[in-house]
Amino acid sequence: MTLRATKEEKAAVAEYLEWQLDETSARKIMVKHVEKIVAENITGDRYEVWNCITNLGSWWVVTPMMNLYTQRDFKSADVVLTFHVGMVGRVMSRDQAPLAPELKDAFSEPWRKWEDAVETMRVAQEAEDFQSVGMRLREAYVSMLKMVADEELVPEGVDKPQAANAEWLNRLAEKIADGSSNARLRAYLKSVGKETWHHVSWLTHATNATRFDAEIAVANIAHLISVFTVAMLRNHNGAPKRCAECGSYQVGSGICARCGWVDESHVPPEPRPEPSPEELVTRLATPHTLTSDINTFVSPQDLSTESTARDHLG
Repeated sequence: MTLRATKEEKAAVAEYLEWQLDETSARKIMVKHVEKIVAENITGDRYEVWNCITNLGSWWVVTPMMNLYTQRDFKSADVVLTFHVGMVGRVMSRDQAPLAPELKDAFSEPWRKWEDAVETMRVAQEAEDFQSVGMRLREAYVSMLKMVADEELVPEGVDKPQAANAEWLNRLAEKIADGSSNARLRAYLKSVGKETWHHVSWLTHATNATRFDAEIAVANIAHLISVFTVAMLRNHNGAPKRCAECGSYQVGSGICARCGWVDESHVPPEPRPEPSPEELVTRLATPHTLTSDINTFVSPQDLSTESTARDHLG
């Protein structure tokens, strides 16, 4: 079924086809027919599939993140749409905060502003758009500085940095990576903080900024927040328990899973109290409510069989 499409939409698809195919073919591309045949809202985004006929064969063009697929490989619009949605999901997953949710909470506001920058980058097309990405990333950086700013990080006799001064990350690095054994980590944290600020600040003023520049800056800020988060957890948790015999970290409940060493100093947690006879009677007297009924399960094969039977009866 052909869906309504404006002349501008058709022209944009035809132009995209010509641009893509001209680069890969020695023959001049001629777009003969373009029609929109699918439009679906999937996970909050509107996806469209275009059926395109050229002198070089038939193609599908799918948006958003416009891409083309030969109809030799994808026989139907449904199949190509499913593939494209999956591909977009995998690409977009690269732009998700690279930390587990519980770790993201350490810098929740900077991560939120970072995600805003990622959203801006996804629709950015011109240099000024990529500069806007830099501005949002700089906001994420400043937000991080404000979160770590704490007078306790400032040694006695040293002037306190301003609220949005990158020096706060140096002060934090001194605290969470102190001592001679952490000298390299401390230097790395300071370097990451300094160079990330310089690069993001450059992007906000780069009149020739490209998508690659924006992607690098997005990755830099994500790395900055991630590495400081993990360093903070490392400092807070301290060194993990190691086996006194083989040095393995696989020590649980006072026993080394690798060599069997037993930690004589291990104190097991208090056991859970057993329920009293009265509590057991009360629990057993309470009717058990099933969370699901397996008898209602219908497999895809069952559903197909039932549908066929209904068609015959009808």
